[in-house]
Amino acid sequence: MQRVLVIDDDPQIGPLLARVLARAGHEARAVSDGREGLRELNQWPVQVVVTDILMPDMDGLEIIMAIRREHPEVRIVAMSGGGHVASQDYVGIARTLGAHHTLQKPFTNADLLAAVGDAA
Repeated sequence: MQRVLVIDDDPQIGPLLARVLARAGHEARAVSDGREGLRELNQWPVQVVVTDILMPDMDGLEIIMAIRREHPEVRIVAMSGGGHVASQDYVGIARTLGAHHTLQKPFTNADLLAAVGDAA
């Protein structure tokens, strides 16, 4: 199984996703913002990061670029529920920047587990 870090600014979603991953046998933690996620990644090395794209302060696209630069071995699953600009293809941009897998919200637990499995 994999060590997975979940980064999501929603105080319910991040911990929920970490519990789903833990129940499936992964070692998972959740943090609530990008800067905290990068600090955690430096202290708790992981194989996979699952990150939301649209977050205040440091968004998921910035997180993807920082991980690619500082931890190129880490696999990334980017997730997005869209945004205020409907024409913006956030998951496409995430792939271009280096995400290995993407999820469009809402998604199922099975979708999450498959994405983490595919990314690993």
